[in-house]
Amino acid sequence: MSSTLSILSPVSFAGKALVALPKVHAHTFTIPTVGLCHGRHVALRIAAASSATQFTFSDDGILRLARDTLLSLDCAGGTRGCKAGTKVNIHATVEHPEWSQRFVFTSDGVLCPVDGGNPACKTLCLGVNATDSSLELVPRSDAARRVVFGGAIVDGALHAARTLEAALPPPVSPDSDARYFLLQSPALPFLGDGRKALVVEGGSAHAHTFTIPTVGLCHGRHLGLRVGLARDAAKFALDGAPKNFGLRLDNDRLLKLDCAGGLQVAKKGVPVNLHATVEHPEWVQRFVFGADGTIGPLNAGNKKCAGLCLGVESLKSRNIVLVPRSDARRRLVFGGGEAMAGFMEELAAEQAALLAAREAMRDDAISRCAVSTGLRTAMRRDGFAAFPGAISQDLVRAARKEINRELGASSGGADQFKAKTFAHHPAILDLVRRSSVSYILAELLGGTPEYYQSQITTGQLALRFPGDMCPGDTAKCSQEHFENVAKGWHIDGCASDYIPGITDHYGEIHNFSALVGCLLSNVEAPLSGELCVYPGSHEHLAKYLRAPGKIQELRKKGGDALPLALGAETLFDRGVKHCIGTAGTLFVANYSACIPLFYYEPQSPFSHTTLLRLFLSLSLSLFPPEQ
Repeated sequence: MSSTLSILSPVSFAGKALVALPKVHAHTFTIPTVGLCHGRHVALRIAAASSATQFTFSDDGILRLARDTLLSLDCAGGTRGCKAGTKVNIHATVEHPEWSQRFVFTSDGVLCPVDGGNPACKTLCLGVNATDSSLELVPRSDAARRVVFGGAIVDGALHAARTLEAALPPPVSPDSDARYFLLQSPALPFLGDGRKALVVEGGSAHAHTFTIPTVGLCHGRHLGLRVGLARDAAKFALDGAPKNFGLRLDNDRLLKLDCAGGLQVAKKGVPVNLHATVEHPEWVQRFVFGADGTIGPLNAGNKKCAGLCLGVESLKSRNIVLVPRSDARRRLVFGGGEAMAGFMEELAAEQAALLAAREAMRDDAISRCAVSTGLRTAMRRDGFAAFPGAISQDLVRAARKEINRELGASSGGADQFKAKTFAHHPAILDLVRRSSVSYILAELLGGTPEYYQSQITTGQLALRFPGDMCPGDTAKCSQEHFENVAKGWHIDGCASDYIPGITDHYGEIHNFSALVGCLLSNVEAPLSGELCVYPGSHEHLAKYLRAPGKIQELRKKGGDALPLALGAETLFDRGVKHCIGTAGTLFVANYSACIPLFYYEPQSPFSHTTLLRLFLSLSLSLFPPEQ
């Protein structure tokens, strides 16, 4: 249905209407990555109501001329470059009718450009140039120039917006357009108690390149989208109307909800994450928020889209994929309106408590790593350091519970948990993300705690059971046997045949800045399942590997190129250190020689250690001298 747009204010233009002049101007323009384009252009004015133009306003926010629906409202230069003073008229690109710009009517009747990755859009609306009655963007706060529209189009758009707004998750606050997407179902109990929500994985977007034949080389940014606990919920902003929107990450609005391969080939099982193409921020996949609380891809010439929505890969997976809307077990149903409004207060209180806890952990890390403690000097000298109590007992218990759950659910035996399993459950990752660990690393290595939290995506579970690596069928050994096993010391990041497909990366050194070990059970005496290191070995190995050809040999042969034949007593000038301690103790190690974890004394069913590697830049002597 078409209608006119009447002008309610500014007062000097009240009673007039929006008018598209009759003449259509043809022109050409070139976009480097696209080529020659043909455009059609019509000027807009505010004029007498008797000359009012008929428009249509679609669910996806496109204001079109009723007499020629290829022509639509357009900000000169695109919404990416919108600013106060940008001219607004009617335009169409003949070769790309899908490039129509989107707008939204606010509750007070002003018409605003939809955020296309440009934060300025939120502050702008259509206004009038008093000199020639033309349209341009003005600040929404400019009451003297902003245009307030009336008529059936405005009433219809606002009614549709109110209806769907009631079904949408509510904004996080009255002055924000950001929202949390909290789940009503499925419950996903494997993630723990409490509500679940959309969260981002990894913190920092990963850069990559790809080539499109008709466009050329493109640079992309990618961030994992997952289901997680509501306390970690990410905030998102809708780009468009609920029936046709892009979903943008609030703190980086160039990152958008993205189905791998594009909507044209969307089908069941396609991964869904966040993505941005640097050269083309206008490339936004469109989705629809359903009355059933689901989010599905909008049909882009692909009939399969109508039957798909966001879901989990399995009921024990955090990964998000496209699933059939009829799959009631796996589809994600989001809570909206009043159902979630009360929970917003609970979530805000929980996040405020987390913020206070982070400040306390920051203070604790500063205190532990202060120059006056001598820890930095010892860290540089020894290559490792222990931090008792750096991980709370609540986190320790949660991690142990998850490890025990995985042990009980496993059909592959216990061997896979002997430093061969890399877990990504929140209870494991929280050992870094919700403890003092990241704050301690920031003090020692520089950077921010948030950066180190984002680097942890898995934790290596290293369990040792009574008798592991002991002679015969016993759970004891002699000093002689220990010294014999210790000849097999290693440094992590070097290729080996230990875990096929993971550690056999011959030709590459998987270097990192710190090895983080978290004790999850009390290890009170040597030879009880602990990590063993040679103090100062990082300096000795740095000296050895500086010799011509040694790094190349290490890259090619992996751990076999290490000077094991020289013997630790010859290569290193200090004896082995047993990393024992109570549950919750943190060990941070540089590139030091390590001995595999042992368990000889049956003090408990098994000893738990979780190793988390921070894969950053190669540095054999990380820690600067104290100033």
